[in-house]
Amino acid sequence: MKLKYIFSIIGLLLLISCGNFLEEQSSDLRYAISCEDLNELLVGGAYMKHVSNADGKAYNLIVKGDNAEYFPWIHVIDDDAEEVVKGGIESGTESPRSLVGSFYYWDKDPFNMKGVFYDDNVWNRLYTHIGVVNVVLEKADEFMNDPEELRNRVKGEAYFLRAAYYFLLVNFYAKPYSEISSSTDLGVPLKVYSHIEDKNWKRSPVDSVYSQVVADLNTAIKCFEGLPVKSVNRASEASALALLSRVYCYMGKWELVPELCDRVMEMGYSLVELNGHPILDKPLENSFNSQKSPELIFTQGSCCINELFTTTLNNCRLYFGPSAELLESFDENDLRLQAFFIPSKASGATHVPVKYKPSRVTTNKMATGGMVSDVYLIRLAEIYLNKAEALAMQGKDAEARLVLQDLRKKRFKPENLTSLDQYSGEKLVEFIREERRRELCFEGHRWFDLRRYAVCPKYPMAKEIYHPHYDPPMTTGANMNGRLVGYYHLPKYPDGNWVLPIPGYEIEQNNGAMINNERMESKYMEL
Repeated sequence: MKLKYIFSIIGLLLLISCGNFLEEQSSDLRYAISCEDLNELLVGGAYMKHVSNADGKAYNLIVKGDNAEYFPWIHVIDDDAEEVVKGGIESGTESPRSLVGSFYYWDKDPFNMKGVFYDDNVWNRLYTHIGVVNVVLEKADEFMNDPEELRNRVKGEAYFLRAAYYFLLVNFYAKPYSEISSSTDLGVPLKVYSHIEDKNWKRSPVDSVYSQVVADLNTAIKCFEGLPVKSVNRASEASALALLSRVYCYMGKWELVPELCDRVMEMGYSLVELNGHPILDKPLENSFNSQKSPELIFTQGSCCINELFTTTLNNCRLYFGPSAELLESFDENDLRLQAFFIPSKASGATHVPVKYKPSRVTTNKMATGGMVSDVYLIRLAEIYLNKAEALAMQGKDAEARLVLQDLRKKRFKPENLTSLDQYSGEKLVEFIREERRRELCFEGHRWFDLRRYAVCPKYPMAKEIYHPHYDPPMTTGANMNGRLVGYYHLPKYPDGNWVLPIPGYEIEQNNGAMINNERMESKYMEL
């Protein structure tokens, strides 16, 4: 859908009826006449939706349309995942291997299922959320008789969400931030007002988008000041501070990161102590990322990791699995290896991730705590890693080691915790990056991290990725293996398909004003 039509429809819906934007909370609201109405508009139209996947099927991964998962392919596009073809994988288009395979293979146009193309719904949905936020922000100050606390909260959440979505968009559809080229690198269209414009949209520079993200987050922080946290499903001062620390890491503004992290660390959150935690004995009943976690700061959207990596946790018919490289990066005494993964019953050498509440397990035992999104969550461990990385990049090695060790103390038994004194300079930064990979695996970080490392001016790290490709086994059965027939290859950045294409409907309907990203044919090597 052309951007001007998206924003036009949003404006008309607000004037005529809140319609679908509020169907989750208020189906009869017809006019925004108070900040409480705007609050409901945020819930119904600005936050990422939770998509229910409990329909009785063995799997139910949805990638097309308005009710799809937002971007489940984020988990199979990097070096943390690989195909694991076991158990007679179906060849139909409903198989997760078929649904997101085009991203796993880095196709030139990845929005297709076994060669059948569909419209990119990620771009459309994120801009639709932004359109709702713009309306909320312009109307919030009209209701000056409403309580100031409610008005500030509504504005704070709206500014946070707009920043969050533009940050996603610019990292999906544009080159990673580079201080050298960000003023000329094409970002994404930037619109921060609600009135309708009949024009052809162009892509704003990357640095302009980042500047808007930073400005929105700083405003959100001011709006949230002094307000209590409502829930982990609603934005807060802590989530805005945390996201801003992440943004500054992406921008290389290292000197601005530690103070933001300190403010979050002083807000009452705490790291999970894995030593002796029940999750080590019963990971299916006590998922690490639950809404009861003292680490969780914010989450929105759905969780589809279980549909991607296995249909059930008992017979383990597998589609994708953690890469051998990721699993081997963990020290054998690292308690996260036990808390984040379990061996597959299809093969003792193959694991499945269990960081999130399982959607279905045949033992009828469900993990405790509410659902946490696997594509949008912010938790305290990232704050430690952001601070450690920022300190190390400034040459403050001793301070960085202390921060990192505070995190690792919660991930190892005391007798197994090793010293970090041997790490300094570039070696310390490399170790922090590896620690970030281990700690935040399958939380939507790795793809973005690999991109930003490649353009880091001080310690650049450009990596090529190889994804194995299998033929399905000839017969079904939980322990039947596929046959490895080749590898797909993603060259080091900037070569290869590290940036998503702008949707074709935007290119066409903006009459050439929207310049697309160059993508190459997928590279495949047969054995």
